[in-house]
Amino acid sequence: MVCIYKIDYKKIEENIKLLDKSDYLVLKSNAYGFGFKKVLDIAYKCEMKKFCVLELNDAIYIKKRYKESVVLLLGPLNKKHLKVYQDYEINITITNLKDFNMISNYNILYQIEINSGMNRFGVLNIDFDLILDDSRFIGVYSHNATGDIYFINEQIQYFFNLVKYLNNKEIHFASSGIKSMKIPFVNARRIGCDIYKDSLYVYGKIIQINYCVKDSYIGYDYSYKFACDSYVGVIDIGYADGLCRECSGFMVWIKNKYYPLIGKACMNHTFVLLDCSDLINSKVTIIGNNNKIDNYVKYFKKIKHEVYLDFLKHY
Repeated sequence: MVCIYKIDYKKIEENIKLLDKSDYLVLKSNAYGFGFKKVLDIAYKCEMKKFCVLELNDAIYIKKRYKESVVLLLGPLNKKHLKVYQDYEINITITNLKDFNMISNYNILYQIEINSGMNRFGVLNIDFDLILDDSRFIGVYSHNATGDIYFINEQIQYFFNLVKYLNNKEIHFASSGIKSMKIPFVNARRIGCDIYKDSLYVYGKIIQINYCVKDSYIGYDYSYKFACDSYVGVIDIGYADGLCRECSGFMVWIKNKYYPLIGKACMNHTFVLLDCSDLINSKVTIIGNNNKIDNYVKYFKKIKHEVYLDFLKHY
């Protein structure tokens, strides 16, 4: 891998400082590829002390390093780990009614996940009156399934009908994708992707320039045919580095101008259509100041979470 990745951790810190102290930071999947331990320490420096993780080892690490922090373990319970949850004071998620019986003999704080439409985990319905006197019950949450406002409102209404009579409990529904929505009955959010806004840079370099004649082809499967004689740059980034293989047409930034990628990305290289032959060794911005990640997300029909993980899997 020759391409360059840069993470602006100062920008991540600035983004975290914009959050409420009641918010949970979601640090699953190695903090979306940005480095679990690094982002955790930045968050704690910013006085954030509430975290969501998916892996038990991550939860234990946080509690060992910052004992006073609140750690919510997402996903289904593991019966083998009940004593560990208790010993490290890790908050767990109840995702089905069997979980209540599983933890009956343990002093473990728990939150209940409501299945409001995602149909992944969570209970569809619950009589909270049966557990309101349980001091271990501290909160309830759900996960939005879509950015479509109609379906979000349906989910919110379903969730609200179940939790509207709860008092003194933590209630969270909104996540990064719908953070701008005002949901009056919630008192916390789970924020993951938003803290990495404008912090990822992906650069390549033109390492070869070829002259290709009209009606010739380039790359695997001869996926691009030249309409006229053209200069083509070979960039040192390919699908092994996270770039989408079907990348033809995506615009990259080179020396104050946009140029289109052409053909299919190779494992370690890809092609860019140029207008001159003097751009050898020039920096190519795939994602950066002049080529925001939003351009990449829109063109390749991906979500930012996916793009972060694509590019940072080798970081």
